[in-house]
Amino acid sequence: MQTDCVILGGGAGGLCAAAALGRRRLHVTVVERLPRVGKKLLATGNGRCNLTNLGADASRYHGAAPEFVKPALERFGVQRTLDYFRALGLL
Repeated sequence: MQTDCVILGGGAGGLCAAAALGRRRLHVTVVERLPRVGKKLLATGNGRCNLTNLGADASRYHGAAPEFVKPALERFGVQRTLDYFRALGLL
C-alpha cells in the first residue's frame, strides 16, 4: 500500500491528525515507539477514555493560561469536540 503521510507518534495529536488525513482519503502510516497507540487516552476519565470535559471553560484556567486556551475553546468547543468524535464513531 502507498503511504501519503507518515505521522510520528500515536498519541492523541497523532491519532487526531491521522483521522483528519484519512477522512481526506490519504493513506496514513502512524509510527509509535511504544507497543500500543493511544495508551494515555485509555487512562483518561478513570480508565473510561475521557474525550472531553463538559465543563471546559477558559475561566477555569489560572494565571496566563485563560488567554492561551480561550481561542482554542472558542474555535473547538465542547459540542464541536463531541460532534467530531461522534463522526468518527467514538461516542
